[in-house]
Amino acid sequence: MLGLFPSIQYIHGTTNNHYLSMAHWRQGEVAVSRFLRHVVAGQEHPDPPRRERDEFNRVQGIPDPSYETLICAGEAKMVLHLFLHDYDDQKILSLCDGQPMFVFSNDHDVWRDNKKAIVEYVPRGKDLKLIWERYSKTDRIIKALEPARELGTEESISFSFSGKTWNFYVLNIRSENIRAFQERVRDMPDLGSTPMPTLQPTAKIGPTPAAASGGWTFCANETERCNFSGTKKLRYGADDIYTYGTFDNGVVCSNTAFGSDPLLGVIKHCDYADISKPTPTPGLRQPSQ
Repeated sequence: MLGLFPSIQYIHGTTNNHYLSMAHWRQGEVAVSRFLRHVVAGQEHPDPPRRERDEFNRVQGIPDPSYETLICAGEAKMVLHLFLHDYDDQKILSLCDGQPMFVFSNDHDVWRDNKKAIVEYVPRGKDLKLIWERYSKTDRIIKALEPARELGTEESISFSFSGKTWNFYVLNIRSENIRAFQERVRDMPDLGSTPMPTLQPTAKIGPTPAAASGGWTFCANETERCNFSGTKKLRYGADDIYTYGTFDNGVVCSNTAFGSDPLLGVIKHCDYADISKPTPTPGLRQPSQ
């Protein structure tokens, strides 16, 4: 019960429509938030994450970690802010300007906010842990960091929940190297339109589905962006179980965009189709006078 009031207070203070925000309290996003809270606290994380007492507040009875953390999550937003609010969630999630990656239209914008957060970070005598959820936009960012990665150590962390595995790329920077790391990042170019070599993902998302039938065209795997022009009808799911929606000029293929998970624990994809216009009923032609 000790964590109930902060959770209600946080929801109330961050949205004008309190019922709208409840769409963000989904099992997967809660699992991600529980996992990352343990990482931020410097505590061994359970796999899979599980519900704990007073989990909306700082973990009690353990010393502060020897590092500070900046995180760029894939989809979790409001619930992640809630779980980290007692650790200064605004600072921790500044790596993506407080937003999950799915809201960004491209990796250029993610990298722009990443650079800003790293360069403006104020060292406080601790190491720095940078975390990116492995997402469709992270590979080029990790590649862009290559000139500075020698100043830190890399690792991958992950957890499984309800049949799905979440993977995270971590770059650890020792306190004595932070200033040099910031200078190198400051001098790095923006991500341009010329494709950069990509890293192999830490986990295979799944094969690209075959071309859809019945007027549907495959456009993206789960967490990727489905690109199209104009207004299209989309379906999101797998194995003939779908959630449907109508979108303009592209959308991220995700539970968040469609408002639900039609198949929990199953890798999904998106197809789009043209919105059919009703065929006008031909009228009787009057004979000419």
